[in-house]
Amino acid sequence: MTHFTPQVDVILAVHNGEAFLAQALDSICNQSFTNHHTLVIDDASTDESATIARAFEGVTVLQPGRVRQPGAINFGIEHSTAPFVAFLDADDLWTPKKLELQLQYLSIHPEVDGVFGATRQFTSSEAFATAETMQWLDEPQIGFSLTTLLIRRNSFFKVGQFNTDPHVNHLVEWYSRALTTNLIFHSIPDTLVYRRVHAQNMTRVDRSNVFKGYFGALKLKLDQQRSLSEAESSHE
Repeated sequence: MTHFTPQVDVILAVHNGEAFLAQALDSICNQSFTNHHTLVIDDASTDESATIARAFEGVTVLQPGRVRQPGAINFGIEHSTAPFVAFLDADDLWTPKKLELQLQYLSIHPEVDGVFGATRQFTSSEAFATAETMQWLDEPQIGFSLTTLLIRRNSFFKVGQFNTDPHVNHLVEWYSRALTTNLIFHSIPDTLVYRRVHAQNMTRVDRSNVFKGYFGALKLKLDQQRSLSEAESSHE
């Protein structure tokens, strides 16, 4: 029996995401690049999320208990083995060539640690969105989104895991450490992710907490820089 060695591990953290999870997993399974494995981190869901995920071939379900999204993503990366790691939220979709385009780019640019891409937001009258029901809310935007990132696994661990403090935006804080570690990130113009906008989106449920998370990450970064400057001054 041939042992399957994936080139990409996909980390998908879910907490009570049964409404959209199957479509998110379909978008992974339908990638033009097929040498990948998906780790679904079930963050103590009380719905059928774990059952839905187990029905998909090429998916491993891990259940660490209630650790919240950053902790669940960390848990997934700890259990990953592939040389590249990608991420998807349970309510979003990848475009079919997402992995193929990014792997091609990183192959051509071996000095680059990770590559982002564009996101386009949509809403749909049905949970299982189709081309006929998807209503586009804006033009594609190249932005700072974990769901568009493909990163070399060893580069991720040069930076360390995501901060699990609920008052800190884990991606902003991690990215600031990544730049301090001199990781190199590029972006490609292609639309890689369709971001679903719905009533339960975290950014719509409590936008004030999102802004607090950004400010918390910024404060933590400034405190780290201040401590570093003080340490350097004490050695002069």
